[in-house]
Amino acid sequence: MGFGGIPRFPKNPSNKTSHCFPLSGENWEVDNLDGLMKAYDTSLKHVGLSGPTNFTPVIQQFLEHVSKSSPKNYHILLILTDGEAFDMDDIISTIVVGSKIPISIIIVGIGNSNFEKMEVLDCDKGRLRDRFGNTVVRDCVQFVEFSAKFKGNAEKLAKQVLGELPKQISQYKTLKL
Repeated sequence: MGFGGIPRFPKNPSNKTSHCFPLSGENWEVDNLDGLMKAYDTSLKHVGLSGPTNFTPVIQQFLEHVSKSSPKNYHILLILTDGEAFDMDDIISTIVVGSKIPISIIIVGIGNSNFEKMEVLDCDKGRLRDRFGNTVVRDCVQFVEFSAKFKGNAEKLAKQVLGELPKQISQYKTLKL
């Protein structure tokens, strides 16, 4: 899924910013890493970057997809972003709902933007609470700022990005037992 872009795919061109579109231009799902790389290459040729950055439509599409699959499957959404999101209240409300189902959301901030607000989504400093007072039932988000400390060290980056995943999965399994 792509967000914050103007998709100009041959079969479905647009002149408007979209906050949720298939990277391939057609299908929401791809097979394996080769399929993902092909979709990404296609998007580079047919998507103009645009703003603002809004994650809620992508997360909602993800939750919709998860709701149609077996509850035995655990799903991970990886979001790569070059800036902070502008729809934080809506993101938080969506994550509160998502914390009850078998998901994890990993957000990697890339570039020189100030990602301070994104840290809130991670729940490392306390439970996430939406504007209505509802709280997450478990931590299901990991935020990592890609910085110079990870350059040339894929192992260190992977450890940071995936570090909370085992705990998040076991917390979900504990809820469901």
